[in-house]
Amino acid sequence: MDPLLISMKTLSVFILLCLFLSSCTSSNSSSDGQKVRLHLSVNPSSLDPRRSSSLHDLTIQKMLFEGLTRIDARGLPVLAAAKEYSCSEDGTTYTFYLREHHWSNGDPVTSFDYLRSWQTSLSPGFPSALSGQLYIMQHAEEIKQGLLPVDQLGVETPSPSVLVVHLKEPAPYFLELLSNPICFPIHEQIAHLDPTSQAHLGASIVSNGPFLLHFWSQGDKIQFIKNPSYLDRQTVQIHTVEYIVGGDPGPYTHLRAHDAPQHVVFALLPEIKITTGLVETL
Repeated sequence: MDPLLISMKTLSVFILLCLFLSSCTSSNSSSDGQKVRLHLSVNPSSLDPRRSSSLHDLTIQKMLFEGLTRIDARGLPVLAAAKEYSCSEDGTTYTFYLREHHWSNGDPVTSFDYLRSWQTSLSPGFPSALSGQLYIMQHAEEIKQGLLPVDQLGVETPSPSVLVVHLKEPAPYFLELLSNPICFPIHEQIAHLDPTSQAHLGASIVSNGPFLLHFWSQGDKIQFIKNPSYLDRQTVQIHTVEYIVGGDPGPYTHLRAHDAPQHVVFALLPEIKITTGLVETL
């Protein structure tokens, strides 16, 4: 498997354990007022999940967006935005049935949002560094090479809540792949804007993940707040997540499993560090 996919899987476990488990907080803290402060060595280059180019991007995008599946605490793919799925006997056709949930602006998340995202990522002129991860889909590689139009992608949307994906060959890792940002849906607000500009991707960005972008000071601080529209909002134990960007990590240290339950238990990546003892009550 692609080493980047392995790193992304580790990242998914990190985010799940850091942001969703009740063990992130000390026993005398109120879950309604939790704040976690983290360190990110550089600014993410994009909040758009179609434009991921580093683990820094993926870190932020997985907080703002969610796809058909997610990686659980065991490192295994489980259903997220999809409530159920079926797979053909030959392993090449997956049919997903979406849970009823909404974007942060109140619009419903539909199968068309997935198709839109994948088609634009695979458009020959679109700057999508990880679009190759979609090549398992029927005709995806030929579309990216300009040999076929985007409407030939092997994906069908028979209704707003049903998404059918045809693969060029069986892929046992497909459910895991779907947990990565390149497979996330996008709202039409993002789709219709200039892909070379990042100016629009500020606090008003429409997303469907566990957190909303609340504040971003370039090169200094990024702050997120809990998304009240998130489909599994009852599982989110943290109200505010604040990333300190760049500079000397200072008090930021790697926590270990035996630090629990006072601190967070997670599988840490080298790029990300958490401040010891800064799980706070606001």
